[in-house]
Amino acid sequence: DGFATPTVTTELAEGAEPIRLTLQPGNNLQLRIVDQNGNPIPQAYIWYDSHTMHPEDASPVQADVELRSDKNGRAVWKNAPKGELKFDVQADGFARLDNIAITSDNEEHVITLSSALVVSGSVRDASTGELIPRFNILEGYPQWNPMDSSTNPVWSTIGRFQHDFANGTYHQG
Repeated sequence: DGFATPTVTTELAEGAEPIRLTLQPGNNLQLRIVDQNGNPIPQAYIWYDSHTMHPEDASPVQADVELRSDKNGRAVWKNAPKGELKFDVQADGFARLDNIAITSDNEEHVITLSSALVVSGSVRDASTGELIPRFNILEGYPQWNPMDSSTNPVWSTIGRFQHDFANGTYHQG
């Protein structure tokens, strides 16, 4: 307690010198999660991203930190390592933000989330123009392929990401 998580780079080999970890006092990394009008967002999920699909974005500190914002939209990582750290943030009803760089400096940092995308419309038979009585929409997401640097769609097979609609209209948000 009272010290930041240390991380060292080393090579382990037979006969190598002992590894020395020197603990340093940490900072309180203070976050405030708000909407576009500055209103607090309670129960936002905030996690430190020490691992990434893009090696150039990897954080130098290896730690496992997950926070939830309080009723005032605030969350604190006590004794965070000094320097720039990267976070992902999500909350119900808002678009997720990834790879947010925040400096651990005992100052409050405000993160503004945008409202989630709402998709709505109607589905009609191309020949008759009649509304389709029942239909299904699948959610998907883009996935980066590190082998060829392409981005491809992935369609979910999980039930909660498949939505049934009726009477030719849909509204999902």
